[in-house]
Amino acid sequence: MIMKKPSFEHQFQHNAQNEPVVEVQVPLCVTRHLRPHQREGVAFLYECVTGLRMLEPAGCGAILADEMGLGKTLQCIALMYTLLKTGPYGKPLAKRVLIVTPSSLVDNWDREITKWLRSERIFTFIVGPNNKLKRYAQSPHIPILIISYEMLAKQIGELETVKFDLMFCDEGHRLKNSNVKAFGVLNRLECRRRVLLTGTPIQNDLQEFFSLINFVNPGAIGTYQDFKARYETPIVVSQRPGVLPQSIELGIERLNELNAITGRFVLRRTQEVINRYLPDKHEVVVFCHPSVLQTQLTRTALSFYESEKGADNAVSPLQLITILKKICNHPSLVSVQGKGDPESLVHLLAEQLPPWQRMGPTDSAKLGIVEALLEAMLAMQEKIVIVSYYSKTLDMIGGLCDHYNYKYCRLDGSTAGPDRSRIVAAFNNPANDSFILLLSAKAGGAGLNLIGASRLVLYDNDWNPANDLQAMSRVWRDGQRKPVFIYRLLTAYSIEERIFQRQISKTSLSGTVVDQRQNLSNLKLSEEELKDLFSIIDPNTEADCLTHNLLECPCAGIGNAPDRVAELPELCDPLNDLTNETNEPMSRFQLRPTAGGGSKHGKLGTKKHALKMQELMRWEHHRSPVSEGVLEQLGLARSADEIVFLFRNIVSVPK
Repeated sequence: MIMKKPSFEHQFQHNAQNEPVVEVQVPLCVTRHLRPHQREGVAFLYECVTGLRMLEPAGCGAILADEMGLGKTLQCIALMYTLLKTGPYGKPLAKRVLIVTPSSLVDNWDREITKWLRSERIFTFIVGPNNKLKRYAQSPHIPILIISYEMLAKQIGELETVKFDLMFCDEGHRLKNSNVKAFGVLNRLECRRRVLLTGTPIQNDLQEFFSLINFVNPGAIGTYQDFKARYETPIVVSQRPGVLPQSIELGIERLNELNAITGRFVLRRTQEVINRYLPDKHEVVVFCHPSVLQTQLTRTALSFYESEKGADNAVSPLQLITILKKICNHPSLVSVQGKGDPESLVHLLAEQLPPWQRMGPTDSAKLGIVEALLEAMLAMQEKIVIVSYYSKTLDMIGGLCDHYNYKYCRLDGSTAGPDRSRIVAAFNNPANDSFILLLSAKAGGAGLNLIGASRLVLYDNDWNPANDLQAMSRVWRDGQRKPVFIYRLLTAYSIEERIFQRQISKTSLSGTVVDQRQNLSNLKLSEEELKDLFSIIDPNTEADCLTHNLLECPCAGIGNAPDRVAELPELCDPLNDLTNETNEPMSRFQLRPTAGGGSKHGKLGTKKHALKMQELMRWEHHRSPVSEGVLEQLGLARSADEIVFLFRNIVSVPK
């Protein structure tokens, strides 16, 4: 694999010594393992960090924003090894490489570098409590330094004494806020060749997007004041309701101009580029019938909330949401008072619970479905990942596993870095008899490769669909050999279904920005939204699925895919597709406006596979009772009575 040769302009700027131009080849030990899209990515990054794409002195950075599972780490390893070996003018372009990553991924980087470069005797140095940076500065034979964002601030003094020629920032969306301490530390380093990696859509506000661009290529789009005047303000104004046509035209013009600039150093490909290498994927959204106890507790909680409104110690909407989500997972969870839970309401609900000995999977259809799936997986000798956003929910499912003597692993926020790697490696090993992994979505949603499992259950959902996507992408990845089944469990007629509807429809919560930092504590909800979230639907009188009703789909729910997309009302802002004129998965990164505003700096979007309302019309619709054959295929034969409705989609790409 031969890299692009420098132009005469490049030689004039970067080859003052008039050294001979040499042919740069990516070493065979790496290239023979690269997919076509990865080869393109390595070439793109090489041209960025060598200044071949931007001749300005500041232009030596790049953002690799590929979707999850496309092998961003391997592309970076290929780049760093190439630059450690040589450069366009004969000498290596890099002697020291800095890799900054979340602590949870430190060992993963070390393991991947060892895997691909072991035979080349390339060594790494991991900064830790017993491995001080000072030792690395005294070890010139070790070219690669790996440090976590958490450790970075503690080692800033020593870090600034080392000259790095190439820098990688994994999960780089952490640097979107220029006030973050890590941002300031890294920005002070003299290293100009900066590569930022992120699998999360760059869908935050324009000011934070400017921070990322200015980090990798300082000055490429001027100062923030320049950027705001030329791009941010016209783009934000063009999204406002009732704006004049000329303002819309100006916003589009400036957006396209911004895309043209950033497209020179930002690359994003979708999972479509590797779909042909992957087995079939079965996606299932299961609406579970609430138990009598869940319905009773929900009514009690909502009545208490209404009666206490305006009181000094009234339950806040966000506290109520947390309680309702606990009820959806299992009624027993409301008896465990969490931080911030209202004591008065928790006590009232706990009084309505039967003795714990009489509570079990029948009190939550979701837990009943998990119980049936675990039994099926044991019989089929398949492995399964169960994901939740709540540690108490994982405790509960762990108790279920203990009851049946199922062998399982657990990975959550309390799991130390080295233990994470050991747990993942053991679980992915076919010889290991632990066939269940209990995974915290917050601790393990990003960066983990769990291809040892062929099934994944998302037990509860998040306000941010990007977080759900991160969690669900752990098993359908490059290297997976078995058909994959992904189950999203939702308690029907509940707040969970309301949250899901907002994920897939235009009526997203006001003020919500798809961002890793988005969580329940900073959501801003209008009175109308709260009224809708807390509306009670009696499961005994509602014959159909609320979400199916929202689609206005006339189908009989017997497994057909209506595919009435063309007849649906437009659910997205008409500006959304202005910069996505191609469906090519290999196209460069594109920004587009996002409907609804909600951020003082404006929002950005990308062509992303978050499930949307129109897409559900292409899925199979199954009303209860669901066909026995379908349930058998999904491993849910025992769960027919617990399912209200089921959406299914099979992703099968011709090989």
